Amino acid sequence: MCCPKLLVSLFAAMLLIDGVPHATAQDYPTRTVTIIVPFTPAGATDILGRMAAAALEAQLGKSFVVENRPGAGQQIGVNAVARAAPDGYTLLVATSSAMAINPTLYKKISYDPVKDFQPIAMLAHLPFILVVNNDLPVKNVAELIEYAKDHPGKLSFGSGGVGASHHLYGELFKSLTGTQMTHVPYKGTMPALNDLIAGHIHRCCSPTRRRCCHRSRVARCVRWASRLPRASRPRPRSQRSPRLSQASIPRPGRCYPRPTVLQRA
Repeated sequence: MCCPKLLVSLFAAMLLIDGVPHATAQDYPTRTVTIIVPFTPAGATDILGRMAAAALEAQLGKSFVVENRPGAGQQIGVNAVARAAPDGYTLLVATSSAMAINPTLYKKISYDPVKDFQPIAMLAHLPFILVVNNDLPVKNVAELIEYAKDHPGKLSFGSGGVGASHHLYGELFKSLTGTQMTHVPYKGTMPALNDLIAGHIHRCCSPTRRRCCHRSRVARCVRWASRLPRASRPRPRSQRSPRLSQASIPRPGRCYPRPTVLQRA
């Protein structure tokens, strides 16, 4: 799967049962609930949303439908929820990018992450891994840095959109290593990974399980880009892919995105 310990996260989303009745009657829900995911299908955030929907359907006996609305740095999907009626029937699977990064990255956005939304439940911590195409002649991050410096501006990296965590990890990598790479934004992680596998881009940061890279013959994991929560670290220790902080790269701090379920305030 694309995210560590998804089943363990299954779910803080059950806390929705405690959060939603504040917006509606105690017999909630009486009709279909829409869960908006601001990314393309099959990515980690989308999978989390669909797992939440399945768990809530089983618990509450009503339909929870996931609707993907990617684009504009998640703003299309987030704005749809911000404009919805505050009745608990339109929910958002939000990331730190949408709630914390966008308000500081863009001069103007049409939603207020504090006033327009009510947090309901934390779904998961998503560590990212640095993945490269197998045709790239590097096997670890030191070789990647050396290759990038020998070929300035020749490498490209993909992300789930401008301002998304994948993008900022890529820019941070460039800043910390003094390398030059071209950013190619997508509407989600999976389109970026597909182009990585096809060789259209050279690297990306992905919240994909390490074993997915090991099973692929066209992409490889070279480093963890963000620190794993202890319970989510793969075993055995000898087989883990080291973190960037273990590759003589200055550690900027402990950070990983935290998808959260929100409702319209």
